[in-house]
Amino acid sequence: MLGEILQWIKRRKVVVLVLVFSFIVSGLIINVLEFATLPLYFINKKWFRIINTKIVYLHWCVIPWALESWANSTVDAYVDESVPDPQNMINKEHAIITMNHPGDLDWMFGWVVINKCGRLGGTKAIMKDVAKYLPGIGWTFLFMEYPLLKRDWTHDQSCLVKACENLKDYPVNMLVRMCAFVLDVCASSSLCF
Repeated sequence: MLGEILQWIKRRKVVVLVLVFSFIVSGLIINVLEFATLPLYFINKKWFRIINTKIVYLHWCVIPWALESWANSTVDAYVDESVPDPQNMINKEHAIITMNHPGDLDWMFGWVVINKCGRLGGTKAIMKDVAKYLPGIGWTFLFMEYPLLKRDWTHDQSCLVKACENLKDYPVNMLVRMCAFVLDVCASSSLCF
């Protein structure tokens, strides 16, 4: 009976609109909190990063919840048996995830995996520069020091090198989502984590 009621509620468009609106509003609230911590960046960058990682998690944890609980999706990760204790290993150091963008929702499933690893607040991704103009999530990209590219190699190459240099001393273990060409740039600059 309860399951049927829940399914009926999930099918109501107004409920979905309320959830989307709540996500947008909560993103703006998160931006206000992030802005309030901005002076700390100039005083103690390490603590600014740690605090913002926790603040961002409060907003971004909605995406994995929506996929797993609301949409009844599951994400299974398969790891080579030769890797001893992969869950523990991934939480001890920075990591890079390469995603090939075969679809529009692959990043959401990536966040589910990253959340299961306990690293959602510290995730980084290479994003288009125009994303920074989106209130809520785009402004969070700026506060979280996401590398933002313009799809102009003369600009992007130095931006990637600078991003790798900037993130080397990041105090929270993070997962960086990159495509293959970005890995080549970071490896050739000898700057990546």
